[in-house]
Amino acid sequence: MLHEAVRSLIEIGACIGGGAAFRAFSLFDAADAQVALQIAGYTTLPSLALQALLQPGFAHSQAPIVALAALVANAAVAGIAWLVFWKRRAPERALLTSSAVGLALGTLGLPYVQAALGEAGLRVALVWDMVNIVAVFGASYLLAASGGAAPPGAVEHADGGVYRGQWSGARKAGLGVYRYASGAQYAGQWADNVKHGAGVYTFPKGGWYEGGWRRGERDGDGARLSRSGAVSVGLWREGALAEPADLAAVAPAVAAAQQAARAARRVSVGGGTPASAAAQVAAQPLLLAGAAALALSAAGRPLPAAVDRVTALLARAHTPLVLLAAGVLLDNPRTRLHQARDVAAVLALRTALPLAVAAIAALVAPATFMTVVAAAGLCMLSPIHSQVPPFARALRLNDALATALPAASVCLALPLLAAGALGVAALAPPPLTKRCAEPLRDKCLGLWFHYPERVCDHTTP
Repeated sequence: MLHEAVRSLIEIGACIGGGAAFRAFSLFDAADAQVALQIAGYTTLPSLALQALLQPGFAHSQAPIVALAALVANAAVAGIAWLVFWKRRAPERALLTSSAVGLALGTLGLPYVQAALGEAGLRVALVWDMVNIVAVFGASYLLAASGGAAPPGAVEHADGGVYRGQWSGARKAGLGVYRYASGAQYAGQWADNVKHGAGVYTFPKGGWYEGGWRRGERDGDGARLSRSGAVSVGLWREGALAEPADLAAVAPAVAAAQQAARAARRVSVGGGTPASAAAQVAAQPLLLAGAAALALSAAGRPLPAAVDRVTALLARAHTPLVLLAAGVLLDNPRTRLHQARDVAAVLALRTALPLAVAAIAALVAPATFMTVVAAAGLCMLSPIHSQVPPFARALRLNDALATALPAASVCLALPLLAAGALGVAALAPPPLTKRCAEPLRDKCLGLWFHYPERVCDHTTP
């Protein structure tokens, strides 16, 4: 079992390292990785759940226990975090507490659990992740919203313009759409209350500009179509065309502006209510796929043949896809000095609590639940979920701290997950090729591991 875990961990490291190399050589960037993770969340992860959770008897035996344990663990972390940060200002307490709840389990935790415990551990981790989805999009979101009212859906300015989009504090930042009283419109990126980044500006009497912006002015590569049909293409500086170029040279900037405009029109605004949290939870594909798989398992029915073939293919792609994306996103946390204390407090709370709980459970839990205990301990070592920055931006919390927390958490979680997976695998019994009706148990260092599906097949008289 140990040598198999070592091989799997080497493969995991190779995938993460490959993703980091892709970014270093500018083959892929963070936006590409986010798209890959979105694809994984809507296709490969639900497919993995449909394939893994159909194990006969699992829905009746371990699944309810795992779900209850995950629910209790998340509630305990939320309660302790709230007490630890109780004396902080409401916005700070909201961000720090919400960061302590929820895991990036589907991205980084699952591969390590599977490396250490195989399919049995994977099933436990998937059920844990179903509860984790509720913790992230429900509990963590509402805890973040407790720091103050969410921004309104649209804000009308004194000049008659209307802004709908993201904020940082009381200033426009992120993605948004501004409709001017004149009929003009800008859709794209904002920073410090002005157009900054990539976006599309539509003029009131016709024509548009697509490209880069800096401090409210057209700046960078871009293309301008006038009302008369004339086209100005090239490098812009302070609102004027500085260096003409052909359209092919600015095509990437135009495409980025169009993509930013589309994202700005789709950006979620308002929210911060239990109804919006419930809507977010209900829209998560893993919950639907996991519930369907457990229902089929309880009924003793298989997947339809066509669904089984497609989901089996997609499930195999999940681990390399998310690990490569994680490698692309791997970056220096760049934690500022005044943020270091808060980052350290959140990471210590998230790390110490699961280790303590797993150690106690390993001493008192029955032998038949040791696989669950080991998998749960590894799950809880997963890093902070990636929704912390979007929640912070949507709810006007500290964007810089919200960005630093997940990045620092990944740097801590990777070695802990690898060490934890090796430790669990070292305590696990060696694989057998024979079969018998009795479950295999192996006592090692005072801990009992139970693998119902790994049994011997010698002939009994």
